[in-house]
Amino acid sequence: MSNRPFSGRGPWGFIQAFVLGGALVALWRMPQWLWTGEVRIEGAKRIDAQYARRVALGDKGLPLFRIDPQVIRARLLKLEAVEDVKVRRWLFPARVEIVLQERVPVVRVEGRAAPTYLDSEGTAFTLPPGAKPEKAIVLGVHVASQSLGTSDRAALRRLLDTWPKGSVGVVDMRDPASWSARIDGVQVQLGNSEALDEKFRVFAHLLPLARQGGKRLEYIDLRFPEAPTIRAFEATH
Repeated sequence: MSNRPFSGRGPWGFIQAFVLGGALVALWRMPQWLWTGEVRIEGAKRIDAQYARRVALGDKGLPLFRIDPQVIRARLLKLEAVEDVKVRRWLFPARVEIVLQERVPVVRVEGRAAPTYLDSEGTAFTLPPGAKPEKAIVLGVHVASQSLGTSDRAALRRLLDTWPKGSVGVVDMRDPASWSARIDGVQVQLGNSEALDEKFRVFAHLLPLARQGGKRLEYIDLRFPEAPTIRAFEATH
């Protein structure tokens, strides 16, 4: 009698290999391995979700393992309005999940052909086609370049922190030493971006006083907030 170990060869080994191979083929052909195009997008508040899907994906019908999350992420990060994005694949059921982190517009950039905004960090961006329009932004700015430098970003943060609550206006930031603004219809000379909180407090105090008696306020010079200059005219009817 031979003491050689069983090698798996022969009829029984062939049957085992056949069954195992068939099981693997059946598993591979299960529907959850084949991505049929299901995409779940979260965080699309301004960006149109269908537009984001078209930008990100075009691989319908491929096996799920061939869907590369990093490729999808790179495509979506090319959208200026996207600050960050996470992409995950799920097997049961086969789907792709995309979580967008959009840039939040805080001011409107004036003088651009396409609607352009700045986020709180001073990054300029446009919204893609189909995006929901921004109607609640009360502050517009003129800036010297598309990308704000460190000092301009700091100045923007000071402006956002001190802007008169409820006021509508535009600030020209192109000359760091000589900002000008139009606030609630009044032209204001601000000088540099220092002491903005004090300048805006003086503005809020002077505005109702200057308009007493039906006067039309044309100009306030706040470059030296301790000694402001006002120009007003009698209103005509």
